[in-house]
Amino acid sequence: MTGDEVDIFVPEDSPENREPLMIVEGPLQELFVPETVILGSLSYHLTEANQDDYEHVDPDEYREGIENVVEILVDLNQELGLQDEEKIGFADFGARHYHPAQQRELAKAAQEAYQSFEMFEDDVVGHSTPVGVEAINEMLEGEEASPSGTMNHAFVIPHASEHGKEDATLEAFKNYHDFFQEEMPGTPTPVLIDTANAEIDDTLAVCEWMEENYGEDFDLTVRIDTNGANYAQGVETGDPEDMGVSVEAAKAWNEVMIEEGYRDNINFLVSSGKGYVDEMEEWKEACIDFYEENEYKLFDGVGAGSFDTTDNLYTTSDIVRVDGEPLGKDGRLGKLEDEVGGDFQVYVDQNMVEYNSQAAVV
Repeated sequence: MTGDEVDIFVPEDSPENREPLMIVEGPLQELFVPETVILGSLSYHLTEANQDDYEHVDPDEYREGIENVVEILVDLNQELGLQDEEKIGFADFGARHYHPAQQRELAKAAQEAYQSFEMFEDDVVGHSTPVGVEAINEMLEGEEASPSGTMNHAFVIPHASEHGKEDATLEAFKNYHDFFQEEMPGTPTPVLIDTANAEIDDTLAVCEWMEENYGEDFDLTVRIDTNGANYAQGVETGDPEDMGVSVEAAKAWNEVMIEEGYRDNINFLVSSGKGYVDEMEEWKEACIDFYEENEYKLFDGVGAGSFDTTDNLYTTSDIVRVDGEPLGKDGRLGKLEDEVGGDFQVYVDQNMVEYNSQAAVV
């Protein structure tokens, strides 16, 4: 990444919590591929530097964390009488949280956790890295699982620069759909709906496009990952507990999809904080209540990578500028600008030094 097209800036002084560890400028295609590897590496080294005797996340603790979540999903499925394709399942979202060298053993731990329950003994856990899926396939004795992931915010935001935020999710989905169907034909294309904080409107726009192009029997995977600075579209409680990917957000989204006749087309995946037992117990009870009232599930799957049993520090990455202009995930950009005291370019000029092969990284 340190070629002519990419500039990397690192702090002159040790950064505090939520301050940038690095700022990278360059063509998005140059930055996309190593993003997960970089985040996993940074999370590992941060944890190592701040916890005594830390080496790597313990695969047994990782497996236990997933088992705790999946056990709740088993209880939920049994309560609702869901079997086979109707079951609410689990996807392993740990790739960005832990060192890349651990992906094989963590993917195997996730699969072992999933298969330890009779309800899921013949199922494959969702996992996004090729090396992790390779390890899972070795366990499956000849079966062939494929990497499964979802569109990310960094893919949507450049489309906002070209098309405006109101059309960014749909335009990004169209491009992602073309690529996804070429690589994994027949698999429901996943769409991330919260980049512009228009979760309901953007889902409807994608559904309408799919219906126009594929008929009323189209299949779609929708992931909601609303950041904690926002209320998801349709949430009007004013309660800070309902910000982000909340039960109220899922209810508001579902009610519109049911009313518009699209809910049966959609596999609805919730993420962000869903690896914690207390939160998932709340979601289980809410799903039972919603199902009794509406005869629809509140969600169809859960993605998680951090758990009660693992004690790691995590990093994330955000686009904050496109072509020199401030642009980023709705709600998150303002929060990030508050952290650095305003303009990112001013922050770089005042607090960071350009990295090169001769520089020492702080």
